[in-house]
Amino acid sequence: MSPYLDDVIYYTHFLEDSIEEKDFSKITQLLTTLLIEKGSQ
Repeated sequence: MSPYLDDVIYYTHFLEDSIEEKDFSKITQLLTTLLIEKGSQ
């Protein structure tokens, strides 16, 4: 796994504890978009 992906996973777990579920799904969607963009470069 790339360091970038490790960061995403780390921050996702961190955020998971402090945000509501509806916001979490939005953030997950955003992170997925970022990963796709990052992966296609």
